[in-house]
Amino acid sequence: MQAVWLLSLTLMLAGCQRALGPGFGPEPPCSANALVVTNASMPTALPVLADNAAVRLQKRVDARITGAQAWEPSMVAQSVGNSADTDQLTLVWMDGRPGSVTDTRIAYARSMDGGNTFQSGDLPKPSQVSAAAPTFDPMTAILPNTHEVLVAAMTRSFTLGSDNTLWSSRHGVDGAPFEASTRLLQQTSVDKGWMAAGPAPGNASQIVLYMAYNAGNRLLSRSLDGGRTIASSLPLPGTIGYQPRVDRNGRLTLTYFDNGRLAFVASDDGGLTLQAPVIVATPTATSLSITTSIPGEFRAPIFLMHAIDPTSGRIYGVYNDVTAQSGNQLDVDILLTYSDDGGLTWSAGSIVNGDGDVPGDQFMPWIEVDARGGVHLAWFDTREHPGLDQDGFALIDVWYAYSADRGQRFTETRLTTQPIDSARTRWAPFGGIGSQFIGDYLALAVSDHAAYVAYPLSENNELGMGLSRIDLPKAGITAGYTGTWINQAEPGHGMLIEILPDNRLLAWWFTFTPDGQQAWFGGIGTYSGNLATIQVIKAQGGRFLPNFNPADIQNPVLGTMQIRFDSCMKGQVDYAFGQGFGSGTWSIDRLTVAAGLNCVD
Repeated sequence: MQAVWLLSLTLMLAGCQRALGPGFGPEPPCSANALVVTNASMPTALPVLADNAAVRLQKRVDARITGAQAWEPSMVAQSVGNSADTDQLTLVWMDGRPGSVTDTRIAYARSMDGGNTFQSGDLPKPSQVSAAAPTFDPMTAILPNTHEVLVAAMTRSFTLGSDNTLWSSRHGVDGAPFEASTRLLQQTSVDKGWMAAGPAPGNASQIVLYMAYNAGNRLLSRSLDGGRTIASSLPLPGTIGYQPRVDRNGRLTLTYFDNGRLAFVASDDGGLTLQAPVIVATPTATSLSITTSIPGEFRAPIFLMHAIDPTSGRIYGVYNDVTAQSGNQLDVDILLTYSDDGGLTWSAGSIVNGDGDVPGDQFMPWIEVDARGGVHLAWFDTREHPGLDQDGFALIDVWYAYSADRGQRFTETRLTTQPIDSARTRWAPFGGIGSQFIGDYLALAVSDHAAYVAYPLSENNELGMGLSRIDLPKAGITAGYTGTWINQAEPGHGMLIEILPDNRLLAWWFTFTPDGQQAWFGGIGTYSGNLATIQVIKAQGGRFLPNFNPADIQNPVLGTMQIRFDSCMKGQVDYAFGQGFGSGTWSIDRLTVAAGLNCVD
């Protein structure tokens, strides 16, 4: 009975009834109209255009087991070619098989062709874990040095202590199979985790994997061997919902819920210590009152999700909150905030969904920023089938939004054609009556070519796992491409690029001759779209001061090169040169951005 009570705690105070699962602490008594929101406190709404996303495909990717339900996906996407159809995806989720006790597993789907086809299955637990222990909260990360995909999950049992574990598995690129799962640690309790990987500060060759989760207390665990073992763990401030990110310089950032506030904290030493936390926002609603402000009897947490713009360093945060009231009906919207000083200060939250008025509700958002600086959002939404806050069920869609101008305005589109009926959902991992459950989040991932959204999908009265792909507009060269470009795997030579007026581009490659002498060559060419063509000259014959004589300089034509930019951060140089240099292809990554410029494709 204790297990059922802890998992399916039902609050029936002042006429309020909602089921809260693990990780949700005590809340004040609630009622359908416990909050009062004035027009004066309503956040600013950003300009939003409807139905302007290029949705390339939508499909169901689970195994279609009768009666099964799918929730809480996590997903990563990698670009390995020149189009979205060559992207590689790994998607994992909680998969509940029917029965009086929900057999909760981790299912996966993998695609080598941008979501056109999938291979799916179940991810086995470690051998030390009981087969009966429910498994939940899957998380994913890409190890940037090897491009391996790491998947981690948790098992939890109130009667079998050895089953309270955090465990992981992995696979390589190009269809490599999953390795056997490994138990990483054992705790008295585990719950609600996410992870991220990136370079150690000041040491790009050392990759650090960070896992943040609840384990009786709250912990940040570090792995220095790609998630095979835990090197150290650090207590975390706050309450629940820790989402880690790692920027290109190795700085770790986390956002989380902290006793009614949304907070941010960072580490500049690889997760060994944390800086002072910063309060990002104080929502109008609590984690319980947000749940009672939405139709249905499922839980709806307040998490602060964040993402980092690789082109500018801006940190975006997104969360749901009550923003307006009509009679006793409250409106829940998606709010966007940002910081341009590394998280020290944050903007006021602005509404990003086009339906900013009662009665439609938007909740459980996720955010990603692509390599061009484009901002992507996805969330659950009831605007197409609005109900009353006190209704015992909700009809829920999934929506997607995109901004190409650093979050100043968004375009949005509905991804689902059939809503989820919350009354048909149920999760009872330890038996009992269970509760309505749509999960606590959905998944969003971006490549150089597309955005991918994963979410519970209603089809034929089943709750499967759906995927939508939204192809990004082709990159176009702008002044923001000016800067220094290198190949991260080949430090020691690079290219300076400057965007000039009249669709012209200057590029100079500082490198070496085939026999090991210093060489620099380049020229000015023209560009159209994302492709520049340059006739290359090679400067030679000069001497250093004071013996420099302009008459000695020769500029013979070396050949041609084409530069194709896949994004603001990546490109490819195709060259055909004489003088023994030959022809070939060289991948380039942005190293610097010119002051005052911002690259948004």
